[in-house]
Amino acid sequence: MMDKSVNAFYENSSKINFIRQVLENELKKNNKQAALFILTYRIGNFAYYFIRMRIIRALVLFIAKILNVLVINILFSSYLPMSTKINIGLEIGHPRGIVINAHSIVGSNCRLEHQVTLGQNNGLFPQLGNNVYVGSGAKIIGGAYIFDNSKVGANAVVNKRFNEPSLLVGVPAVQKKIYN
Repeated sequence: MMDKSVNAFYENSSKINFIRQVLENELKKNNKQAALFILTYRIGNFAYYFIRMRIIRALVLFIAKILNVLVINILFSSYLPMSTKINIGLEIGHPRGIVINAHSIVGSNCRLEHQVTLGQNNGLFPQLGNNVYVGSGAKIIGGAYIFDNSKVGANAVVNKRFNEPSLLVGVPAVQKKIYN
């Protein structure tokens, strides 16, 4: 199950391995704007989950919050809290207007296009499996679960679970194709 792999990543990763994987996997495959967006998020995320010394953690989190506001909120008009659990390999086509709830979970090697929302509904939060593509303007809300190797079409609204690799399109999203 995808959420176990994300939690295992956050619980078992060494700090050096984490930094190496981010630099190798994310910054190289994204354009400069997306790399800045992801690096800003990862600095805060690293401090939030991996730094244990209180004074250093507080200092790095303070700096990361300022960077988050300046880069993610103001420069890119997006929202991505430092506490959001996103596994390694995030790819962002255009980092404008992306909104991801703090309790959402994103698996490995996912690609998000611009104007994507992963949002809460009735206390439930969405989860993306590994290798998921989310098209421009798509909204994934509530307890929606997108299985590994799935694709969500542009402007689709996903509000339920899809437990097999699928192509999801429409409002509300329906399964158009099942991948083997």
